Amino acid sequence: MRALTLLAFLYLQCFAQYYDCERDSKCSVLATGLKAPRGLDVQGDFAYVAETGVGGRRGEYPNGCFQINPLGEFCYGLTGGISRINLRGARGQTRIVDGLPSVAQWTPFQVQTGASDVLVVGNDLYFTIGWSSCDKPETVECIPEDQGLPKATYWGTVLRTPLRGGHYSGVSIVADIAGYENQHNPDGADLNSNPQFITRGASANTLFVIDAAGNALYRLERGQLSLVTVFADVDAGGTMVDFVPDAVRFNPRDGQLYVSGLTGFLFTANGLAGVPGIAKIVRVRSERTFRGPSCGRVTIEDYATGFTNLIGFDFTSNGDLLVLELSHTGFPNYDGAVWKVSRDGTREALVGADSGRGPIYAPTGFVALPNGFLVSEGGVNPDGRVLRFNL
Repeated sequence: MRALTLLAFLYLQCFAQYYDCERDSKCSVLATGLKAPRGLDVQGDFAYVAETGVGGRRGEYPNGCFQINPLGEFCYGLTGGISRINLRGARGQTRIVDGLPSVAQWTPFQVQTGASDVLVVGNDLYFTIGWSSCDKPETVECIPEDQGLPKATYWGTVLRTPLRGGHYSGVSIVADIAGYENQHNPDGADLNSNPQFITRGASANTLFVIDAAGNALYRLERGQLSLVTVFADVDAGGTMVDFVPDAVRFNPRDGQLYVSGLTGFLFTANGLAGVPGIAKIVRVRSERTFRGPSCGRVTIEDYATGFTNLIGFDFTSNGDLLVLELSHTGFPNYDGAVWKVSRDGTREALVGADSGRGPIYAPTGFVALPNGFLVSEGGVNPDGRVLRFNL
């Protein structure tokens, strides 16, 4: 059940009611026309956004359309990429990495997978490609690797591309998350991998990666991949569902890691449903902290609870927590909300929920700024956006 429930958060409505920035003096639209925008990162005057893409067309590639049971037919294309957005408004947005693999199913649902997150470290871009590749697509949700499709080996990996001469080029695989899942299966459940998020640790040499489908957190140190921990199921009113980790942040204040969980969906008589109030952010605590090369014994404890379908979060410069809900009232609604959790535990809705503003339609990427935050909106739409909110 884990694999299907994880994918449920991609089943979004085709007709979006986007946030009305024109009526909000603290909101501005930084980028439009993005092909299913997902994760965000910021360096200097630029933001970077991963675009999952919109798959391909029938007949574009031999064997380019295939069945992924029990979901149906998907079509493969090279429509994903990474875009750079000028935060000062000059020159707008530019696709700096193009031609990344993407898979989409447009009927009966609108489902897409591909590039899921982006991270800037010095002159390198790191990004994750969700789902995994495999040779038996009839038994697991994955992309067939033996069909001659271009760049099929990118699935389920972390990739890097360096900046050379003002352009990013030369994509290389630096970690095979799906390969680790297939070989070790850390949580002992069905084999399934979906790298969703990557972040920097205490130094540029240490990265942390979330595998949402594998319910696992990995450390990537100078090219060496190791498992940090797996996440236990969550009690949804007597039914256990997956935690589904989807974002991780290193907190320099205490040297520990924090992870948000989407939480799996329940099967009901009317289909799939999210459960309000069971999503949470946990602290992954190391006895030696995560500042050094060795973390020692790791424990997991609740940090901020009572949310619904979390999809991202970040810390502000003063240590407050900003939290993004994909849905505030629970799937299949996509009334996204942003919350502020102060260090004293005080909680305030900033956008959506009971804030009097919003909601944000199907938000999927989030990053804090010195005086606000960025959100990618319409995360499976072919005309998604990036919004900036000032606090």
